[in-house]
Amino acid sequence: MICPQCGIEISDNSNFCTHCGAPLHSTGTPDLAGAPFSYKLNFEKLLRDTFELYKRNFGTMCLVGLIMFIVPLVVIPFNIITSAMQGWAQATDNAPLLIAAAVGDVLISILQTLLQWYVMLGIIRQCLYTVRGGTGIRINLICPPFMTYLKFVGIVLVLGCIQFGIMLPVAIPIFIGVAMMGFSQNTADPLATTMIIVGCCISIPCFCVWLWITIRLHLAQLFLADQDLGIADSIMCGWRASSGNFWLLLISGFVFAICAMLGLFFCCVGIFMTFAIGWLGSTLAYLQLTGQPNCLDYPHS
Repeated sequence: MICPQCGIEISDNSNFCTHCGAPLHSTGTPDLAGAPFSYKLNFEKLLRDTFELYKRNFGTMCLVGLIMFIVPLVVIPFNIITSAMQGWAQATDNAPLLIAAAVGDVLISILQTLLQWYVMLGIIRQCLYTVRGGTGIRINLICPPFMTYLKFVGIVLVLGCIQFGIMLPVAIPIFIGVAMMGFSQNTADPLATTMIIVGCCISIPCFCVWLWITIRLHLAQLFLADQDLGIADSIMCGWRASSGNFWLLLISGFVFAICAMLGLFFCCVGIFMTFAIGWLGSTLAYLQLTGQPNCLDYPHS
């Protein structure tokens, strides 16, 4: 059999491509861009499958967590250089050098963020491969194609802008109130106090909307990683697939987040072992909500 996704020859009995992780079974993934979604999340099965697959692939999941935290550290030498530049500039009162160091810090932060997003996309692709029965780390999955990565960055930026826009009504009155207190040097200024109180009061409904939008659109990144859809199609598919499943997605996300954070109790080193639980659970939720089986659903599993 030839994989329709990557063109590599594989076994005729394969349920997924051992090279790229693409599903090949009869209930595989059709083009989901315009597909209707009416599946409901099975919370009990999601938890059971997540922890069972985590146990079976413990070593791989530890490597995934390690990769997520190690790769962005490549910018540390550049941080050391900019810190040295700042120290030298302050000691010699060299303003241009100080500005150059500040610009360098900003560029390094951007580079680190882009690296984290690149690794995150690779981890999602690796988790898709794992939940479909793949074993071990696949470098070609951890290192996604550049165009797919650009679309992933686009999704992250779009979601970030939406989230920022939702919380902006909270930030504006609080910022104005604090600024008014600063200019008047009067912390008891009634108008400034009122502005801050207004911002705090609307923070609760804004946060609820922010949380709702975040959960509803969380699957967009998985649609992109699995189907290589466009930015708009991935977002719309994520929105449709999560319809009617908000509370179960929220509760499961909360459970997986707690499990992931348990690693912090092991001198923070344990986070490498538990970090991938969240993405493993999200990937299994994605398969459920799109009507796709995972490797545990096959009789031989």
